[in-house]
Amino acid sequence: MNTNTHPAFNASTLGQNNSIGVVGANLGFGFCKLVIDGQEHTFMSALTPLNTGVEGLASRKPARENIVLGDDGKLYEAGVDGVLNSTEEPLKVLSREWARSKLYKLLMGATLNRMAMTGKRQWIVVTGLAADHFKDTDYRADVAKLWKGQHGKHTTPFGDIEILDVQVIPETAGGFVTLMKDKYFNGLIRAGSNGVILDFGRMTVNWLPFRGDQTDGNRFSSVDVGVSNVINEATKLVRAETRQPNLHPLDVEAAMLGLRPITKIVDGIGGRKETRQVSMEIPLSKAVIEVWPRIEQAITNSLGDMRGKLLIGIGGGAQLFEPLIRDTYKQSTIEIAPDAQMTNAQGMHNLGRQIAMAKGYGVGA
Repeated sequence: MNTNTHPAFNASTLGQNNSIGVVGANLGFGFCKLVIDGQEHTFMSALTPLNTGVEGLASRKPARENIVLGDDGKLYEAGVDGVLNSTEEPLKVLSREWARSKLYKLLMGATLNRMAMTGKRQWIVVTGLAADHFKDTDYRADVAKLWKGQHGKHTTPFGDIEILDVQVIPETAGGFVTLMKDKYFNGLIRAGSNGVILDFGRMTVNWLPFRGDQTDGNRFSSVDVGVSNVINEATKLVRAETRQPNLHPLDVEAAMLGLRPITKIVDGIGGRKETRQVSMEIPLSKAVIEVWPRIEQAITNSLGDMRGKLLIGIGGGAQLFEPLIRDTYKQSTIEIAPDAQMTNAQGMHNLGRQIAMAKGYGVGA
């Protein structure tokens, strides 16, 4: 299929840039977090078939970098807000086969588009996997092979790019690199005897123990529970409150993010029916409390007593779980990274720069 025939695909000719590009690519279940030559990019891990016959899409003008071609010959828009009524439900993968999925490959395509748009044609890629997923050697190799591309190259509407090197790491290791480059956290980590990074993602929670400036590679692990479980539990509560049994978790997520409120019908003055907005505070709080014990138990089984340790929360769900972290580990020092969602991707980018410099490549930002 010639993608240039689609009105969204009018990619301009970009100038060539002979320096080496570096990308830290953290393609998560909820959001894609990228650092491309020092520039941060985020977009939803959602894909919508780009069919101009679907109501609402005929007049859409998607950003060119978000248009990706699937192996099925169809065009998709990456990063579309998953709660738009005008689109069909975004494709989601709820399994440990995430990085082998159609969705992951398409999101990678949107990342490659952004890389090619810089004009650079050669790249170093560092990406990550949840800890227990990373331990699967074959899985890790498949991810590296996917990023490497056929004969080390990928074709995009913005030109071909060559992948010089791919490194797949436990994603939370990227977060540790970022924290060690931060003056405040570097001081805390070096001063403390030991601690743990707790990485709260959409589908997984990862932990990476450290002692001083050294990580413990023998005890890093993860559990397949995360923010999505909170959304699902909150959905059950909101369905009961609103008497809307078919309410979709994406609608609840949109309400959580303040994008689109959920309403319910109540009896008003004089018996008249009134429409009122549903507060998400109570169902969300109850949902977090419901999910947390599974996470806490997995951490305890892996790491044992957490008293007296420095616990640093990162990941997009860190603030969501922060009250439970503080309540559970009262005898520990708790810190939440200020840019928690981007922490892993920032570290992946820094590692990529180190690899590039070690190999004698000239790199930019």
